[in-house]
Amino acid sequence: MRIVDPARGDTLADMRKADAATVADAVRRVRGAQPAWAAEPLETRCAPIRRFRALVLQRTEPLARTLTHEVGKPIVQAKGELAGVRGVAPLSAEVDRILAIGLGSGYPAGSLCSLPEADIQA
Repeated sequence: MRIVDPARGDTLADMRKADAATVADAVRRVRGAQPAWAAEPLETRCAPIRRFRALVLQRTEPLARTLTHEVGKPIVQAKGELAGVRGVAPLSAEVDRILAIGLGSGYPAGSLCSLPEADIQA
């Protein structure tokens, strides 16, 4: 698969496509790893989301340039799109609050960041 700069027509990269067997193997491995991941504490599972957010905010400039080259959008628009990752902040704050008050019986099994109605109004 060729990635082309739409403004100049230059080839930015040539990427290999995954065949059906490679995709099926990846799905099998992810499904196999999911139970162990689900057993990890909430704080551990949220750490990669926080890290992703921090890296995007830290590297906005080069990421925006990449978006501009790959899809041809103006740099200001690319930066605006990347700024959307700030929306992860409320999720992080909610997770911090849940961790601070502790996960009690009011949290349904399997929920990630859902607060019981009583906690939301408190």
